[in-house]
Amino acid sequence: MNTMLLHTLMLTVWLDCMGSMMVQPLIPFLALKFGAAPSEIGFMQSFFSLMQVFGTFTIGKLADRFGESLVLRCCLLSSTVSLAAFGLSQNFTQLLFFRGLSGFFAGTLSVCQSMLVGMAKTPEERVNAMSQMGVVQGAGFCLGPGIGGLLSVYGFTTVAFTASGLTLLNFVMANFTLPSPEPDSGPESGKEGAGVEGKPMELIGILKAYPGLAVCYAASFLQSFGFSNMTSTQTLMYKDLYGYDGKEMGQVLFVAGMVMIVMQQLITKSAVKLLGEKTCLMIGCTARSASGYIVACFVAWWIPIIIPALNASGGALINPCLL
Repeated sequence: MNTMLLHTLMLTVWLDCMGSMMVQPLIPFLALKFGAAPSEIGFMQSFFSLMQVFGTFTIGKLADRFGESLVLRCCLLSSTVSLAAFGLSQNFTQLLFFRGLSGFFAGTLSVCQSMLVGMAKTPEERVNAMSQMGVVQGAGFCLGPGIGGLLSVYGFTTVAFTASGLTLLNFVMANFTLPSPEPDSGPESGKEGAGVEGKPMELIGILKAYPGLAVCYAASFLQSFGFSNMTSTQTLMYKDLYGYDGKEMGQVLFVAGMVMIVMQQLITKSAVKLLGEKTCLMIGCTARSASGYIVACFVAWWIPIIIPALNASGGALINPCLL
């Protein structure tokens, strides 16, 4: 595996996660300030996820056509612009629009994951690389909300512009360190009808031919759907039940990020080797399901600490095994 490229991708993921997570704990409070109802705030998070789905599909096709490194640069630059515009929002409609725009260009992680999977020569290398990515993701999830919470006293615009600056730094560094994109060549690119492009039904055919792959897709969708639904209302719930503000939500996400780092660094690789990917997937999904059940049934001071940590633990076992 190309060590230099691996470190470049890790740095890219770290800065991208840190920048995007800086605004995450403050968004619901800003939406409330603009007069949004809780249902509208939940819709905004769903809209972000929906745009992320469309964006990931589109970015994946563009990466196949123009090269992953070029598309990665474009995602970083677009995220820089959308975060800056996000900070200038004056009403909920603008907030919703720029949130969706951020979701569409949130393909940095998927492109980096694709590049890592392509670099891996064995399943062990793949799990190891994805575990390392989980560590740097956790570092971004830790520092981003923490910094965002500390800067929240200066206003949301300051936080958004700081996040945009980090993403711009990420773009500049990636522009100098990532390999130059290579033009497509060969029979599988640039010809009509070649590859998946131009054959929208081919994916359905692949899923029919490989039922196990279809199960992985379904599992990934269901756990992402449930996790997104929970996180979209989590901030409002903590505000109503426990009186949390943006700074304290940043601290909650900081703890979750720390748990993700510990899990990915010390447990995930050993667990996959000892138990296998299927068992780890089941344990991770069970952990996330249990977190939703606990939130629904109990109100206690330890909920805001334990639940994000349990979610992060489940994600640390799920993500490396689904790719």
